[in-house]
Amino acid sequence: MEETIRGEYLIFGYMGDLEDAIRFAKKNGISGGTIKGIETAHGNLMELGPLLKSEANYKRLKEDVGGLIESLVKSVRESNEDNTLGCVQQLKEKLKMLKSETLV
Repeated sequence: MEETIRGEYLIFGYMGDLEDAIRFAKKNGISGGTIKGIETAHGNLMELGPLLKSEANYKRLKEDVGGLIESLVKSVRESNEDNTLGCVQQLKEKLKMLKSETLV
């Protein structure tokens, strides 16, 4: 139970990071399509959250997307559209893969 609670905090933290990225992207003039991609990744993370039931699931999430989210936020803060778009694409792919593997 304790691991699940910590894992849920991890999810909430990542969701907050993506919300920050959206806010910074709008402020820094990142294109609407890229912002939409960040919003989609945020939605995918919200859908994935309830599917994660074990410490191993949360560990995998942290390993697969933690660094990507950090890079995404950094790229948005630096107004680097190309890096932001690359991070968004990788993040969406990882979240989709995690969701499909968790449902199996």
